[in-house]
Amino acid sequence: MRGMLKVTAFAVAVVAMPGVARAQNAQVQGFGGVTMRGISASETFGGNIAVPLGGHVQIVAEGGRMGDIMSPTLASLLDFAPVDVRLSAYYGQAGVRLIGSSEHVVRPYVEASAGFARLRTGVSGFGATDPFVNAGLGFLDATRPMLGTGAGLL
Repeated sequence: MRGMLKVTAFAVAVVAMPGVARAQNAQVQGFGGVTMRGISASETFGGNIAVPLGGHVQIVAEGGRMGDIMSPTLASLLDFAPVDVRLSAYYGQAGVRLIGSSEHVVRPYVEASAGFARLRTGVSGFGATDPFVNAGLGFLDATRPMLGTGAGLL
């Protein structure tokens, strides 16, 4: 019953979101994907919104989850270990986007944002001690500030 309620609420939100975005001239986007590295797969998903303050300025916000943010070099070295180590992050950020002339079909933009990422570490492969190792690794989990910049075309 609870699962059906969640599915219904999600469906209503997905159907209603484009109407809300169109009414306010906001942009709402969702994204997701899978990254393959060797035999392991890492999922990434999230969403963002951009709300105009005028013809050339938007407030932007984004949040999501990155399933594996470990460096490729360290991940390659750990492929030889008998344990599986994971490093993931939930993140959220907000900022401002400055947009070029509205007289053209293609409009350049630059943006800057700031936010926080919650890093989580986990391992498996130690057998019965996995819960204790992960409990200890919980002390390494951290919330870190992050900055972002970007440029592109609309």
